[in-house]
Amino acid sequence: MTEMGKTERRLTASATALVGAFQVALAAGAPWGDLAYGAANPGTLPAGYRAASAGAALAWGATTVAITRMPIPVTQRGRNGLAVLAAVGLVGAAMNAISPSVGERALWAPVSLAIGLGALRLRSVGSGSR
Repeated sequence: MTEMGKTERRLTASATALVGAFQVALAAGAPWGDLAYGAANPGTLPAGYRAASAGAALAWGATTVAITRMPIPVTQRGRNGLAVLAAVGLVGAAMNAISPSVGERALWAPVSLAIGLGALRLRSVGSGSR
C-alpha cells in the first residue's frame, strides 16, 4: 500500500467515524441539535430526528468499515463507492456552508469537505489519475 493510500484512508475513515459518532450521540439524546439539521431543533432532538440520526449513524459506521477494509489500490467497485461518498461529502460541505447554524458552518462544512476530498484522493490511489 502506498503511503498516500494509508494517509487518505486514515483521513477519510476518521472523518466518517467522527460524523457517525456525532450521529450516535444525537440519537442517544445529546443536546447538540444546534449543530445538526440546520439547527432547527436546539438541544435534544425530537424523536423523529433522533431516529434519523440512528439510521445515519449506521450508514456512517458501515461507510467507515468499508473504507478501512477497502483494498489499496482501489478496485473499480471501490472507486464507484468512493465516487458516491465524494459526492455526499461535497454536497454536505456546500449544504453546511450555507446553514443558518454557525456550528454547522464552522464544524461540519470542513469535515464534510474532508470526506469529499479524501474520498476523491483515495479513489485515485493506484489508478494513475492523481
